[in-house]
Amino acid sequence: MKEYSINQSPFYKCHNKKKLAKILGVSISELRNIGKKIYYREFINKKGRVVYEPNSYIKKIQSKINDLIGRIEKPYWLQGGIKKRSNITNSMLHKKSYYFLILDIKKFFENCQRYYVYLFFKNKMKMSSDCSNILADICTYNGKLVTGSPSSVLISFFSYEDMFINIFSLLDTNQVLSVYVDDITISSTLPIVDPHCLKHEINSVLKKYGHSLNLEKSKYYGKSEFKKITGVVVSPKNELKVPNDHRKKIVDGINKIDNVGERSKLSGRLSYASQIEPNIFPTIKAINKKIHDD
Repeated sequence: MKEYSINQSPFYKCHNKKKLAKILGVSISELRNIGKKIYYREFINKKGRVVYEPNSYIKKIQSKINDLIGRIEKPYWLQGGIKKRSNITNSMLHKKSYYFLILDIKKFFENCQRYYVYLFFKNKMKMSSDCSNILADICTYNGKLVTGSPSSVLISFFSYEDMFINIFSLLDTNQVLSVYVDDITISSTLPIVDPHCLKHEINSVLKKYGHSLNLEKSKYYGKSEFKKITGVVVSPKNELKVPNDHRKKIVDGINKIDNVGERSKLSGRLSYASQIEPNIFPTIKAINKKIHDD
């Protein structure tokens, strides 16, 4: 998908509700009463995270917003929520590096406030206050961004773009940055001179915007170590590797292959692993293929 500058977005300088309704594919009456149609279902996912799933009506509008926002130019180091970018492409950016500082933003979505979403539409998109308020209400729930909304990942970046650019400005020219939702990875072919100091400088930037690092999850890796980045391991020899826990699930899965549900899980896990290591588990792949063909 070809990207364009922000001033080419349909949202740019949108100053009336009639135009906004047309962009979102709803009637002007629906737009004026949209607050009454916003509902979310709260549940805990398999990872133990609280998810707020929007009702189908709002989800469709959020997906439309996400599609249009997704066409705006984005930096190469932003890897989350973008077509053809993933946790795997995120790790690929660091494949040639030896030294890694891996950081995690604490409760990121929970601390992404509606006010910053409003400011993105008002100041960056140069929309009218009423149109900016409507979009901020559609994209947030209880005054914040939530896991479960299709627009949250990209909106979180654009709403806090200045924060991430400030972090990028702290790095040396030989250092590589990537941002995957709430995961920040900084790597280099040379040792990072003072990773502890850099970590706290980044934390200071985050705090200016109401965020902070999860210091317990922050790690610095040296040249001889295996580094796990967003679900992918980078070896000391600069090779991308499938994590051991994922390998174990595949090996265990071959013993449950007679179960249709487990067979489907195995196929998915093999497919994912092959994106990281194309030649991984040839025997298991052959067995899995034979059973599917039969």
